[in-house]
Parts: sequence; C-alpha cells; structure tokens
Amino acid sequence: MPTSPDRGRRDLLKASLLAAGASSLPKLTPIAHAGAAAASRQPDLIRHENQRPGHTNWQLTRVRLDKRDGFRTPWIEGYCSRQSVSAGESIDIMVSTNPAQRFSIEIFRMGYYGGTGARLMTTLGPFQGKTQLDPEVGPRRLRECHWEP
Repeated sequence: MPTSPDRGRRDLLKASLLAAGASSLPKLTPIAHAGAAAASRQPDLIRHENQRPGHTNWQLTRVRLDKRDGFRTPWIEGYCSRQSVSAGESIDIMVSTNPAQRFSIEIFRMGYYGGTGARLMTTLGPFQGKTQLDPEVGPRRLRECHWEP
C-alpha cells in the first residue's frame, strides 16, 4: 500500500524524536546500561519493563499541514543529527518554529507495554524555538536543511 507524504513525514518525525531520546535513556533506566551481562543476571528484565504502564501519546495524531502544498508543518518541524545512538552518545536536535515559540520534546521508549507501544521516559524543555531558513526543494522534492541545533 503506498504511503501518503504526511504518513512518511510522521514516521520520520517519530523516528527522529525517538532517536533523539536515546541519548537521554542512560539517565532514565538501567536497561540502557544493562547490556548482555545484566540480561543474564536478570533474565526477566524485558518482561518486567514491558509490564510497566505505557502511553499511546507517542503517535503523531494531530498533525496540521500547510494548506499551500499539504506536505509541511511549518509551525514546528525538526530532525536529528543521527538516526540512532548508543547509550552515552550524544545527538543534536534541530527544530524550527514559525512563528518563534516555546516547545517541549517528549522521549518515549518503544516496547509492548500492554499493547500501547511505548512508555513516556521524560519530557525535555520547554525550549525557545526560532524560525530557521526553509530549505530549497531539490531533486525528487527532497529538502536538505542546515539548521542550528
């Protein structure tokens, strides 16, 4: 089944925000530091984690698209410097808000959690957003941003 442009964008934003949270996980849960040794000492570690209460709020469900082309959400857009990180590594998050406004970032850990799909680990911010330059449209409608973190 083909995906709509806003569906692909939602998936990209979800993945970016989840990747952004990976650098925060070592401070939030022993699982990030656990590794194979801890799993062998605590064989039920994953089962216990998945029994914790979850949230469905990790799903982007209230996305408001720009009426001009229907592909962008200029009120707040963002991306991460890397797709994933290991425990202890850092990641930059680039965000543009138009107009400039405050925003927060919620970090979720993906998992079963009774079927909800994720658990809220922490909320970062609020941060003061700023409007960053819109990138030019390149080949195949791709845009390459060079925003400040």
